[in-house]
Amino acid sequence: MAGEDWHQDKKVTLGLIFALLAQAGAIVWWAAGIEHRMSRTETELSEVKTDHAAINAEINAQGRQVVVIAEQMANTNRLMEQLRQDVRETNNLLREIVTRYGTGGQE
Repeated sequence: MAGEDWHQDKKVTLGLIFALLAQAGAIVWWAAGIEHRMSRTETELSEVKTDHAAINAEINAQGRQVVVIAEQMANTNRLMEQLRQDVRETNNLLREIVTRYGTGGQE
C-alpha cells in the first residue's frame, strides 16, 4: 500500500516554468557580470604592463645616468687630487723662496 500512496504528476506547472526562466536569466546575468569583470581586468593588466615597461625604461635610463655621474665624480676626484698636489708644490716652492731669500726686508 505504500506504493499506492505516492504517484508522479506528469504536468509542468506555470510556476515551475517561470522559476526555470528566472534561474536561466540569473545565470545569463551572472555570466555577463563575469565577462565584464574579466574584460576590465584584462584592460587593467594591459595598463599595468605598459606602466611596467615605462618604469623599466626609466630605471635603465637612470642607471646609465648613474654610471655617467660616477665617471664624472672619479674625474673630479682626480682633478682635486692634482690640485692638492699643485698646492703642495706651490707651498714648498714658497717655503724654499722664503728660506733662500728671507722675508723680504723685514729684519
